[in-house]
Amino acid sequence: MFMPMLRHCCLTLAAAALLVGTGPTSVAAAGHRFEWNERADRVSADLLDVPVKAVLEQIHIATGWEIRIEPGVNFEVSTSFQELKSARALERLLGTASYAVISRPDAPPRLLVFESAIDRATERLMGVDDPMSRAIRIEDEWIIFLKPGEDAEELAGRVGARITGRIPELNAVRLKFESAQAAQAARSLLESDPAVAGVHENYEINRPAEGRASALGAPKLPKLIPADGAAEGRLVVAFIDTAVQPPTGDMAKFFLPSIQLAGEYVPPPQPATHSTMMHEAALQAMAQRLGAGSAANVGLLNVDIYGAGGDTSLFMLAQGLIAAANAGASIINVSGGAAVDSAFIDAIVARIYASGKLVVAAAGNDGGSTRMTPSPSDYALSVTASDGRGGVAWYANMNETVDVAAPGVIVSSMTGQPTISVGTSVATAYTSGDVAAFSLQHQLPVQESGYLIQQANPAPQTGTGNPKAP
Repeated sequence: MFMPMLRHCCLTLAAAALLVGTGPTSVAAAGHRFEWNERADRVSADLLDVPVKAVLEQIHIATGWEIRIEPGVNFEVSTSFQELKSARALERLLGTASYAVISRPDAPPRLLVFESAIDRATERLMGVDDPMSRAIRIEDEWIIFLKPGEDAEELAGRVGARITGRIPELNAVRLKFESAQAAQAARSLLESDPAVAGVHENYEINRPAEGRASALGAPKLPKLIPADGAAEGRLVVAFIDTAVQPPTGDMAKFFLPSIQLAGEYVPPPQPATHSTMMHEAALQAMAQRLGAGSAANVGLLNVDIYGAGGDTSLFMLAQGLIAAANAGASIINVSGGAAVDSAFIDAIVARIYASGKLVVAAAGNDGGSTRMTPSPSDYALSVTASDGRGGVAWYANMNETVDVAAPGVIVSSMTGQPTISVGTSVATAYTSGDVAAFSLQHQLPVQESGYLIQQANPAPQTGTGNPKAP
C-alpha cells in the first residue's frame, strides 16, 4: 500500500492488530444457542430441530474450515450440551451422519459430511455472496476526458453519441452509441479530436448478492453510542455499494442520508442488502476495538451505485468515489470492482489519497491472483479474507498488491432477520471500521492508521504485507 510519514512512532504494531474475530463465535435465536470457542477447543449448544446445513454454516464461521456435504443430505439437529471438546461436539451435532475432518498442511481442515460414501461429499457450503467480476467491457460506450473549456454536447453530436453520465470534477463524460460497431468506428475520431484528452473503456461490475438467512440467529447489534460531537469533527466512512436499510433507535444516528447515483430506490425491509451487512461489519469492528458502550463520533455514508437494477460499471464507481470524497468521507469502502487495470480509476484513487483520505478496497473472490480494480492501486488499502488460521480463505484473491487480511464472514442482525454474507467485501468493511476506530482511539489521520493496521495484519502470503510508497 502506501507509506505515509508517521508522526506517532511510539504506537506499537500490537496496538494495531485487528480485533475482529478473535473471540468465541456465539449466536442465539429463539430456543437456540450455539457457541464454538476454537482457541479453547470448547463447544456448547442448545438446538431444537435446526437444519444441519445451518449448523455447518456456524461451524465454518467459527473455524474457517472448508465444509462439504453430500447432496441430498438434509436432517435436523436437536441436541444440548455444555463445554465439550470439538471432536465430541461433532458427534453430538452430526448425529447418525458420517463425517471426516481432514487436516491439510497449507489450508484449513476440510469437514466432509455424508451418508453413502465419503467421495460423494461434494456440495460446498458457505458459497461466496460477492460474485466474481470478470473483464466484461461495455462495448457500445466510451469514457471521455475532455480538455478544459471544451463542450461535451458538441463532441457527442460530432460522433453520433449521447451523454449518459458526467463527472464535472474530472471533465469526464460517459458516451453511449447506437451499437458496439458504431462505438468502435467512432474511437479513432475521438482519439484524434482536439477536444479530447483521453478515451477509456468502461467495464461492468457485478451486483453483490443479498445475504442468506441464518436459522441460528445472529449476534446482537454492536453496542456503540453515537457521540454528541459537532458534525464538523465527525469521522465519515463511506460505502460504495448497494442501497442500505438503516436501523431504528440510537443506531440510526450513525447513518447519514444516502447518496443515490443510480436513481431513487428504497429496498424492502428484508432481507439485508449487501450494503446493510457491510455497514454492520464496520460497526462490529468499531465496537470491538473501542469497547461495548463506547461513544464514537462516526458517520456512515452510503453511496448507492446499483439502484434497483442489476449491475453497475467502472464509470459509476468513479462517480461514487468522487461523490463520497466531496461529501466529506475520510474512509471510502469499496466492495466491487472489475478484473482490469484502469488508469482513470487509479488516477481518482490517487487524487483521493492526495487529499488525506483513504480508499479501502476488496481484493475479489476468484480464489486466485486476479487483480480487481481499484484494489491494486498504489494509493488504496487492498484487503483479502483470512481463513482464521494464518492463511487466505479458499475463495479470496491473493496477489502482490494485497495488503491486509481480515475475517470474510458476517452474521448480520440489523434488519431483524439474521443473514450471513461471505467474501472479501466483508473483510474490507471490517478493516474500514477498524481503521476508523483506530483513528479515533489514537487521534491519528486515517492514512497513518491504515498503514499501522496494514503492518500489524499483513496479507498472509506476503509475510510482511505490501507497503507501497506513493
